[in-house]
Amino acid sequence: MEYLIVYYSISLLIGCFTAYLINLNIFYGIACVMCFLVIIYLSMPKKFFCLTMAFFMCGFLSFKFYFGFSLADNAEVRVLEVKESTILASVKGRNVLLEGDVKNLKVGYKSYITGSFKKQNIYEKGIIGNYNVKSYEICGEDLKSLSYKLKAHINKSLAMFLTENEAALTRSLSFGDTSLLSQEQKLTFKKLGVVHAVSVSGLHISIIYKAVERVAGTYLGILISLLYVIFSGSKSSAFRAFIMILILKLSKKIHKNYNGICSLSFAFMVLLFAKPYYFMDMGFCLSFLATLGIIMYYSNIERALYRLPDILRSPLSLTVSAQIFTLPYLGLSMGTFNWSFIAGNIFLVPIYSVLVILGNLSVLFLWLPSVFKFICYGIKIMCMALEGGYYLLLNGTSLTTNFGQRESLCFLIIYLSFIMIKYKHKKFKPIPMLIVISLIFSYYTFFPEINIIKFKDIEAIVIKDKFNSTMAISYPITEGKYVIKLEEYYSVQNVVSNVYKDIPLSFKLNDLKISNNIKDNIIKLQNQNNKYSKENIYYHYDIINEDIIKVASYKIFFGKAINWRWDKI
Repeated sequence: MEYLIVYYSISLLIGCFTAYLINLNIFYGIACVMCFLVIIYLSMPKKFFCLTMAFFMCGFLSFKFYFGFSLADNAEVRVLEVKESTILASVKGRNVLLEGDVKNLKVGYKSYITGSFKKQNIYEKGIIGNYNVKSYEICGEDLKSLSYKLKAHINKSLAMFLTENEAALTRSLSFGDTSLLSQEQKLTFKKLGVVHAVSVSGLHISIIYKAVERVAGTYLGILISLLYVIFSGSKSSAFRAFIMILILKLSKKIHKNYNGICSLSFAFMVLLFAKPYYFMDMGFCLSFLATLGIIMYYSNIERALYRLPDILRSPLSLTVSAQIFTLPYLGLSMGTFNWSFIAGNIFLVPIYSVLVILGNLSVLFLWLPSVFKFICYGIKIMCMALEGGYYLLLNGTSLTTNFGQRESLCFLIIYLSFIMIKYKHKKFKPIPMLIVISLIFSYYTFFPEINIIKFKDIEAIVIKDKFNSTMAISYPITEGKYVIKLEEYYSVQNVVSNVYKDIPLSFKLNDLKISNNIKDNIIKLQNQNNKYSKENIYYHYDIINEDIIKVASYKIFFGKAINWRWDKI
């Protein structure tokens, strides 16, 4: 059988997932095991059955051992991240939250703590529980703590020549430290679809390796890349890229053919065995899905775009192929998708690449003030170029669209249909067109729909009619993040907002003119024939984004508002 390592990596994944399911519901776990056994028994040769089961058990046991670990009343931990009164630390490769007397603990340093441990698994973050610290003693410096100390020194030096935003961007690009990025910067990166470029990923490792290899050769390039992975925070995407580069170079040294799928599967197995919760980590999943898309479809897309000049064809092919598998994942997990990723990756990523090199050069020349200052001027010029790029790409355009579970499932069905058509299964030919037509009809609201919402200090009405949707909302300026959640949840196209409460809002959508005063529980509708209808609104309960929100939903049938959604709690 070809690509056996792919089967083994999937078996390892299913083993971890089964262990997770058993912790939630033992019957789900048993069902998963039975389905897995039947499939591999019927589809694989018997001589590989036992080995496949061995990888399944490795995944299952590694997950159990990771989250079954418990701490004593004293332990040696390394502080990873500080958030207000809670600290994320690592102990024997596992994540734990520190509470209590933790004010003076230093990020990156090992500390010997005493206190009490409470078991509380947070699976998606790899956290095994909370540790209430009563006393601690900071240990001496080691290589890891020195790297954090060096980062702090670099930040102070950059702040002398760069603005706060420029220094934060340089640190994020070069060292994977996103803690100093402003919310505005993070939102910009999300809109432009270039988040992967501003947190250490395979892009950064490849840039560092290629730069060092050209100067000092393969072996030093691999060593420097490994040190960079550790220095930048040992992120899963960075380790994935390093493992694949290492396999590529070793295959050439021992005169073996390199296979991208097998290399990716091996990296997947190594990382998942070390951190069995990674299959729930978004960064881990996006890194592997994007790389899988590039390996499978980059060449085909590049051949299809042969008419384009080389300067556009290669980055465009890379960007589109990376989105083939990440698109449905983002739809299922986040519900939004950035159509600007093409422009962002073509025009901005080259500038980010230059900044990665300049940022790392600044570390090498930190003790030569004149050279360091010159490099900072280069960084400033690149940041100015980025600001111009942000303005051109963001100005006057709507770059984010809702892409949720419905769209993701349709995309997957279409994708699978094309695969079946490729393998001569002609019965699947009508399916893509039927899915597209049904998706278009699902966006059309035949009868106007009204959703009246009260949540905290937010009061809103969402109107949907035909292909249009508008939200009229009154809210205090401090609750802006919840407004964004509501906008994404209801797939709103237009927003009529008012940060001053208790002022009625009015707007027109297609043939309906709507005026509302949620405080008095009254909504007034006016149709094209100037006939009025009043309805008293009584609030019901629903759950949106894990927060309790009061919602009443109405359909307008021939000018009459009829409640069509009842309490769901």
